[in-house]
Amino acid sequence: MSKTFRFALVAALAVALIAPLSIAQDKGVGEKMPREVYYALTNPGDAPLTDTDAWDGPAPDGLPIHLEFCDTIWIGCPNTEVPEQWKEWWIDLRGSNVFKLHAVYAEGHHPDGSTTGFSYSEPIGKDAVPGGVIFHVKIIPQPEWEVMALHATDTLTINTATAQTVCHRDETIPSLTTYGIIVLVLLLLISTVWVIRKKRAAVPA
Repeated sequence: MSKTFRFALVAALAVALIAPLSIAQDKGVGEKMPREVYYALTNPGDAPLTDTDAWDGPAPDGLPIHLEFCDTIWIGCPNTEVPEQWKEWWIDLRGSNVFKLHAVYAEGHHPDGSTTGFSYSEPIGKDAVPGGVIFHVKIIPQPEWEVMALHATDTLTINTATAQTVCHRDETIPSLTTYGIIVLVLLLLISTVWVIRKKRAAVPA
């Protein structure tokens, strides 16, 4: 068995052992970017949302907003649809009792207003911050508009509304899991020991 063939065989074995232990990481396109925030107290529906007549805003126009128990507010941010990317979206609301808002759903809209073909992280993240609340969701692919419906479970007042997004590409960066790294280290150790023993065996007594 030639050295080249043995080397190729060992390399193929290493790839076969490590490949199932690799993971793919999403590659972010950029940092968090601020987005204009629009809102509506009546469901803007499936009409093309590029026409902002269905919305109030952008914030801070029209704020503060007072909501009663069981009221619903729709928050929307205009974007640019990019099928090869997906979007992380944060909505930051500050005011009185705003943690009493509950995220009902999030949806992406195509330029024609349709909402088909999108997927979302579930459940929608909700984090308390001083004087407010931040909602977080991932939408795949990147929509023309991202929309979230929020339901008031108590009386509350929204004084400020801001939003940020991060774009992610579908491209992935190959990397190893913890087990993949362990297997790689073991293979390196075994090959090192094998080389050392072979060199010692070649030295005349």
